[in-house]
Amino acid sequence: DPDWGYETAWSIAREEADAIFAAGGETAVGALRAAKDAKIHAIGVERDHRAALGEEGSGVAASIMGDASSTVRALIEAVKTGNPAEPRVDMVKFIPAGEAISDSLFLEINEILSGFANGSIKTNVTFEKQ
Repeated sequence: DPDWGYETAWSIAREEADAIFAAGGETAVGALRAAKDAKIHAIGVERDHRAALGEEGSGVAASIMGDASSTVRALIEAVKTGNPAEPRVDMVKFIPAGEAISDSLFLEINEILSGFANGSIKTNVTFEKQ
């Protein structure tokens, strides 16, 4: 619901938020538009919102994208076969937009994402069979 996304993000922005993290399809689009109108940064997920929204996406500082569907599919298969190993982390893309993300921050974020992907960084969150 883009209207709900806009109204909710606008109310958060009015309380002096520095940025909006917008997820949820069209609800996110509404939130991203509110962030632009409020002149604060926004982070979109699921797709490159800056590119997808054109001028309306000018407030998007970055987008985070991943391959959630294949990760979920692999986890379901592992559980079905009785081998619920540690869930794997597929590569997540971080797409900076504009000047809001410095080159050094971009490199640091990519190092962290690579660490999750190759296992050198662990979250200490374990999979528990229910």
